[in-house]
Amino acid sequence: MPKQSEEFNNNIESSQGTEDSKIMPSRKDNYRFESNRNYSSICIYALCVIALGTVIIYAIVNFNEAREIVGRVIKVLSPFILAFFIAYILHPMVVKIDKYLKKTKFISEKVSKILSIAISYLVVLGMITIGLIYVIPELYKSISELTTINRINALVTMVTKTLNDLENKFPNIDFAIIETKIEESLPQFITYGTNMIKDLVPMVFTVSVYIVKAVINLLLSVVISVYMLSDKANFKIAIKKGLYAFIEKKKVDNFLQTVKECDSIFKGFIIGKSIDSLIIGTLCFIAMSILRLPYALLLSVIVGITNMIPYFGPFIGAIPGVALYLLINPIKSIIFAIMIFVLQQFDGLVLGPKILGNT
Repeated sequence: MPKQSEEFNNNIESSQGTEDSKIMPSRKDNYRFESNRNYSSICIYALCVIALGTVIIYAIVNFNEAREIVGRVIKVLSPFILAFFIAYILHPMVVKIDKYLKKTKFISEKVSKILSIAISYLVVLGMITIGLIYVIPELYKSISELTTINRINALVTMVTKTLNDLENKFPNIDFAIIETKIEESLPQFITYGTNMIKDLVPMVFTVSVYIVKAVINLLLSVVISVYMLSDKANFKIAIKKGLYAFIEKKKVDNFLQTVKECDSIFKGFIIGKSIDSLIIGTLCFIAMSILRLPYALLLSVIVGITNMIPYFGPFIGAIPGVALYLLINPIKSIIFAIMIFVLQQFDGLVLGPKILGNT
């Protein structure tokens, strides 16, 4: 009996020991490392915040140096940034041409993509060539005529005569100060022009070097934009993979949907506004030619470009023409102002809603 009771007690103790070992981990298990995804994410976010804060503080303390660094980085990345904008602008045209070529069913998908990109670049190159051949020489001629000394002297004489007439009509007002300022500013303006001509040779050299660099960057940007347009599907997949690697799928999907909507709205506005401005500039040139107003092409280009600016663009485009015609002929200034007013009413009430209504 004593042996049996002793064995019974030993069995109870051994069973209690095994149960306690199941409940309480061993001393060795207390020091085992267990990964936790939440804590890992918190650590990564904390490190990113610390790194970003360090960069911001450094940029604030060393503002000039940080600005130079950013400038150098932007200068290095400028071909890629320009290539992105070229590809972004040409993308709608490439898509339209590609869809049209695919409907023919005589060429493969790869050939259709290559032809659509090539045709888009040829169209843009043709438009630039037309501008260089026809528009730019006329603009240069108008600007040269406005900046000649004879034209400046004629304008000064006309302004002086106008002030004399006003002085005779309003003898109580002293216009001598204005006349003195004009007479003093004319020699200074001529001296400035002479000095600019002396510095023309080094200026031409500097501008030539700058143009060569710009042409090289432009060619590089065009090549990069071609790759962007041809491999846009692969770029999209790579961007999605990068986002899905660090962000939850639901958030990435919402973000991509928002970007898609913004892209559609922005692209529709830019394309529609460009077409609208081109039509307004063309109508302005036709109207000025019919009314026999001088510098029609120069002012029409200004009106067309400034029409891209929402709300204030039409007023900004009208100011140079009104000011110029005030110096030449005040009646023509009134005619030009009325013409711009009618043209902008047509744009705001008829043309703009037709083009931009759905975009």
